[in-house]
Amino acid sequence: MPERKRVALAAVLFLAAIAASAQTPGEPPDQPGPRAGDTVAWYTVRPGDTLIGITIHYLGSPSLWTENLRLNPQIHDPRHLKPGSRIRVIVSRQLPKRNALVDRVARRVDAKPDPQPWATAHEGDLLKENDGVRTFEKSSADLKFDDGSHLTMTENSLLFLKEMRPAQRGPVSETIEIIDGQIDVASRPKKKATAELHVVIGGTSISHNASGDRPVATRSRKASDAKAQVMVYGGSSVVASAGKTVDVRAGMGTQVEQGKAPEPPQKLLPAPALVEPMAEPAAEATLHAGFGWKSVPEAVSYTIEIYRDADATQLVERATGIRETSWRTNALPYGDFYWRATAVNKAGLDGYPARLVHFRAAAGLQGNVAEDVNAAGSIEVAPPLAGVRVIAWRDDGNGVPDDADVRTGETRTDATGRFSFDGLAPAVYWIAVDSLSIAPTGGLNAGAAAESVWAEQTFGSTGTLCSDGSGAPVTRTAAGPCVGGRWASQSDDPRRLSTSKHLARVDTTDPAVRATASFGFSFNVVDNVVDNAGEVGETSAGRSRQGSLRQFIRNANAIAGPNAMRFLPAVGAEQQPWWTIHCATPLPRVTDGGTSLDGTAWMAADPARLRTAAKEQRPDLEVDVAGTGEALATVAETKIASMALQSAGTAVRAGAALSARNLLIGLHPDGTPGPAGETGITSDGGDLRLDTVTIAGRSTGLVIESSNAQIRNTAILHAADGIVIRGGASGNSLLRDRFEDISGTAILFEPKGEARPSRNRISEAEFVSVGTPAGSTGGVSTARAGGCGYDDSAVNRGIAVPVIGGFETVPGGLRSLFGRACSGTTVEVYAGRINGRTTARFVRSLTPEYDGTFRVLVEHMTDSTRTLVNATDKDGNTSLFSTSEPTQISKTK
Repeated sequence: MPERKRVALAAVLFLAAIAASAQTPGEPPDQPGPRAGDTVAWYTVRPGDTLIGITIHYLGSPSLWTENLRLNPQIHDPRHLKPGSRIRVIVSRQLPKRNALVDRVARRVDAKPDPQPWATAHEGDLLKENDGVRTFEKSSADLKFDDGSHLTMTENSLLFLKEMRPAQRGPVSETIEIIDGQIDVASRPKKKATAELHVVIGGTSISHNASGDRPVATRSRKASDAKAQVMVYGGSSVVASAGKTVDVRAGMGTQVEQGKAPEPPQKLLPAPALVEPMAEPAAEATLHAGFGWKSVPEAVSYTIEIYRDADATQLVERATGIRETSWRTNALPYGDFYWRATAVNKAGLDGYPARLVHFRAAAGLQGNVAEDVNAAGSIEVAPPLAGVRVIAWRDDGNGVPDDADVRTGETRTDATGRFSFDGLAPAVYWIAVDSLSIAPTGGLNAGAAAESVWAEQTFGSTGTLCSDGSGAPVTRTAAGPCVGGRWASQSDDPRRLSTSKHLARVDTTDPAVRATASFGFSFNVVDNVVDNAGEVGETSAGRSRQGSLRQFIRNANAIAGPNAMRFLPAVGAEQQPWWTIHCATPLPRVTDGGTSLDGTAWMAADPARLRTAAKEQRPDLEVDVAGTGEALATVAETKIASMALQSAGTAVRAGAALSARNLLIGLHPDGTPGPAGETGITSDGGDLRLDTVTIAGRSTGLVIESSNAQIRNTAILHAADGIVIRGGASGNSLLRDRFEDISGTAILFEPKGEARPSRNRISEAEFVSVGTPAGSTGGVSTARAGGCGYDDSAVNRGIAVPVIGGFETVPGGLRSLFGRACSGTTVEVYAGRINGRTTARFVRSLTPEYDGTFRVLVEHMTDSTRTLVNATDKDGNTSLFSTSEPTQISKTK
């Protein structure tokens, strides 16, 4: 309505209301009164006026002219009114607001009663203008209007009720704005009644018209590309956009790109013929395998919908974009359902939906099995495990998984890791996963046997039996970590239910509940601190106890790619605050690169949390290997961290790159001595990286037969020899290492034939009660001390040792050490005592002058203080030590 006309009409209504508020003199006292909500005013008849014309002028419709006649009984002919006479006229009528009723809701549906926030919608809620409704995944809602029409919202839809008031001009009108999703509108108007439904999608307006016996049956949708799509199955619709309109009759559809004119209507595809399940006459359809239908020509995909009711308002499942003519749903709960299929053409318009077919779903259950690669206690983003054997056992009524329960089915997981059991009678079931059938998603190394790997459970859904650390399983009330399954200290034996370790309880007796069971397994978890063999399923390929350290190494050797151990002890530590694994035989040799052995303990109930809030340097795991052989041997790149290792033989032999951190050998985690043994670590291949490693009680602490080793912050305690560098080992670096109670040599070089160690750097060491700080079993260098000479027949090229010239006393009680070395070297000075054994600590390093002389102040020096110096050239060759005499004090300044 133009603004000028709106203002004029408002003025007329305002004046008319004033006139109606007072009775005009001479008005008959028995004149009929106006109806509640009507505004009545006096009107002066003009030439040519008729009662119908006056009614249309004020009310926009001629239908109320008889009520104006009732207000004026003096009028005999409504078509001929006397000019100048005054009559009573209804100038406005307040019409009641129209409402929408939430008739049905399925699953999660929210409503927004304007201006209140969103809240859960309930059947019977009354919606008015500007109210909103939204549905979520696999949810639906059915709304009913005053005139008997109703609309059904499918899943993931959002709409607002805009114009809910009937207009005074034209037919009854209702407007729904679709923000997202799809609605189906159905209206069968009453006799002689007319109704007009408006749907707005962006800039597109759709008017659904029904009159007489022509019902409306339409579908309106906002597509994923923001196009408005309209499909008309009954009645007719007018679609308008960008100033253009098209008429869409029954059996036709159109779509509108945002901001553009509607496309010409096109014919909708017919309904698919349903095949399975399909009720035969006097028979009941039962779902067993899945759904099937006949192909529809020109269809590019199909949509399947499953409902609880015959009115298609209680959505249970909806699948779109199906390219085949068959489809299988996840296991439905036991009960009655209805299903239909719809063909979709290349434009994305839905054809006629098939007639709903009733069927009954037998009790069933579903689930999935996934690989929790990092043993995080979650399968949210875990890769699926295919081909896993799953067994269903029906409980005998005592609620305990025992051998009295009946085996009712067996299946395997598909490529997506999913499994399902259909056709089961409603009952309580135990779902068991055969862990021996699990293969890693990353595949196996060439030549590795599938029988050598064994995964351990780390996750379970609601109803899963999980170890609580005390030996008695508990049932999970929500999905989450389930380390070790039913018993953490026992392996899985799936041949019987009583010995099956990975179980979930599911109940299919409630038709409203979908029974599910989910499991997560990892090949990298160590939760079992028992190491004995002889478990079920062991083959010639070799399996060890499930979840053990031994089995982790077997897994890492067989599985392609790196494997990082995660220690999730599912049992409490015995007495001491750490866990000990007693191994009767050496651990398997590590043969696959990228293997990481980490004894840091994490919480089994929450694998993202450490067992201790502030992680200490003390290891959480101790491994005690019996016998005098090699406790652990590696021939591939390996990392070891946060572990104490006990062995009477060689603790670790590294035949490839080895990295160790926070490792104790020969000491318990609390630092007390463990059993004595031979060699701590022998490295004879690949790079060696040690940091914060302590080796104690060995005949030899560390043997290096490889090159490029980096030994940092390592302590060798109570040994015959500390670090032995053999043969042609070169490029090794020893930094800030500590040697204590070494009866022989702390750093010993052992040339072999013509192979002599070279370029081995010794820096910032500490010696406490050692026989000799550094020495060689080879020949002594002939290079002149204090010079720049070399002797390639000696170790480290026989670099010349520095010469200590003596001491000078200086003011303040300090003493200055002076000497000579090659000007291109770095000289390190150590100060200490020698009383049968040497104790000395690093003081400082310096660079000699151009003439080779050096001088350095040494604090706290007494007459009994001895100093040690060595020199390192630019290539990393470090000389042996020169030792001073305490009486070499030359003069006082």
